[in-house]
Amino acid sequence: MRPMVKRLFRIFLLSIAICLTLPCAAWGEDYLHEATGVLFPETLATLKRGRVADFESDHPGLGIGINYDGTGIRVTIYAYTSGMEVIPEDLNSPVLREHFRQIIGDVMQAEKRGWIQNLEKISEGEIIWDETRMTPKSLHASFRFVKKGSRRLSHIYLMAYKNHFIKVRLSYDKTDQAALENLQKKILGELGNILNEVSRRKQTKRPKQKFDTSYVSHMRSSTSSGK
Repeated sequence: MRPMVKRLFRIFLLSIAICLTLPCAAWGEDYLHEATGVLFPETLATLKRGRVADFESDHPGLGIGINYDGTGIRVTIYAYTSGMEVIPEDLNSPVLREHFRQIIGDVMQAEKRGWIQNLEKISEGEIIWDETRMTPKSLHASFRFVKKGSRRLSHIYLMAYKNHFIKVRLSYDKTDQAALENLQKKILGELGNILNEVSRRKQTKRPKQKFDTSYVSHMRSSTSSGK
């Protein structure tokens, strides 16, 4: 990845750490991300939305981060451009693949920095969020690790949407794996529907109709000539 993008991403990680200790934005209502048109609800599946971190204001390109929390589970959604004007939606594009490799590398670095222990990558590939609902397809990697003595499972999803990177990080306690995996499917299904709904609204938005002035001109001409 280009040095500029790498620098932005490092600032991004620092901003996330700061946001975990400081209030970043108000919550309690649906949040509209104007750049993509995505309306993030107050509740996703059974998870309640927490703080909305606006990194974009101080560091253009870093976008936003949104937390959804439940018992033993946290979902964080990021929408950002990394300073890029065009981000291909093709999962095989070099832009997405390279960025995904960097994200996985950053997860590996977390163990070296002592933030987590016993890190192991379980899988890596592509995944459809909900096959029954025609929801989006994304790059995906899963990990297991220990954090503060607790065994955790983590999933990372990456896709491009409206010239933004959409990254979803979902982590939960391994002790409740079966129940939380079912919740994970519901979360991805609902989030996928939200993204699809934005696309449908834009596709079905009717263009403004042009008013045909020819009839008015004809009537005016007829009136002025006494017809």
